[in-house]
Amino acid sequence: MMVDIQLPPGASYNRTDQATNQIMEFLNDQSEVANTTMVRGFSFSGKGSSAALAFPTMTDWSECGDSTRCCPCHRSQNRAH
Repeated sequence: MMVDIQLPPGASYNRTDQATNQIMEFLNDQSEVANTTMVRGFSFSGKGSSAALAFPTMTDWSECGDSTRCCPCHRSQNRAH
């Protein structure tokens, strides 16, 4: 999975850094995400101080055990039963 991040044109590097830190914290708080790599200054939408890309690495299926922990689609199916 990739996350393309684009702030408004002219956004400062500090503003982008704050936004990407929040995104990284959110992603890493998800049990489905093992790690996140962030690239600042470039995205598929452009390059510069307002652009970034995140590459979350998902938790390996073999580490999940109970699939409800790793897959949101299983969580919603289990609630319906």
